[in-house]
Amino acid sequence: MLGPATNIPVTATPGTGTITAHWTDLSDPAVLTYRLAAIPNNGAPTKWLTVAATHNCTTLSTTITGLTKNTNYQIWLDAVHTVTAYGMNAVTQETMIGRSVAVAVL
Repeated sequence: MLGPATNIPVTATPGTGTITAHWTDLSDPAVLTYRLAAIPNNGAPTKWLTVAATHNCTTLSTTITGLTKNTNYQIWLDAVHTVTAYGMNAVTQETMIGRSVAVAVL
């Protein structure tokens, strides 16, 4: 695990058929990538995007395209990271380490 109650603020900016998500990198060398999805109020994730971790506390961003106009979406943020257990390294995904408020796509 990345730590107790990891909760990264995610800002979602709507555009025409898009949402641009912004969040701060954890600066944790164990984090390999982040995964983001736009979740409509009525269902399952549309698609997942992967963004490489930078390990330097900078603001990262990515734009999710192909979203439905006048639909509210929330951005979910996951982290893919390495863990060591019983002397062996493995890769795991920490789900929903951040979420945005719902925004309406233009």
